[in-house]
Amino acid sequence: MAKLASAFRAAPKKELVETLSMVADQYRDRRGMKPRWASCTRCKGTGIISWSSLIPDTKLPDLPCHSCRTTGKFFPPDSLMIEDAVTFKGHLRSSYRSNKDARCYYVWRMARFHGGKDVTMPVTASCVVSGDPFIRTLDLIADAIARRYLGTDVAAAYRWGNALGYLPDIPSGRSATA
Repeated sequence: MAKLASAFRAAPKKELVETLSMVADQYRDRRGMKPRWASCTRCKGTGIISWSSLIPDTKLPDLPCHSCRTTGKFFPPDSLMIEDAVTFKGHLRSSYRSNKDARCYYVWRMARFHGGKDVTMPVTASCVVSGDPFIRTLDLIADAIARRYLGTDVAAAYRWGNALGYLPDIPSGRSATA
């Protein structure tokens, strides 16, 4: 296992870029161009959460969208910047503050969970990036970072799948405890 982990650590950063190119097609517009930004999924690009659209005949005031910080849009994530933020001296950081950068925190938390370092489910990580239209890209970055720095991205699937009854047998060579 240590040999496999060192092979992933030795892999060039180009692996993350190649992983992200697999999902780049889902963000192309009608002309086939990559967008520079995408609308917030919470406020639908307006920057304002309107209560009247949720509750008819209400007198509640409209609120600014906290997901996009009233801009109404998100820019695509920078995978290399995220990797640099969540790693330190060639290893995945042992802690990361959620108030630094929401995307970096989400990727760090999901990578540690999928790699087997953290055993509890990352429930609040998805709340931090609510409204982000690039959530699938962030998941792919987290998977690539978990494979590269922790050696696997399926440790959580084996642990929780077995506990919840989804995986009847753990494959040979895998541990149920990550």
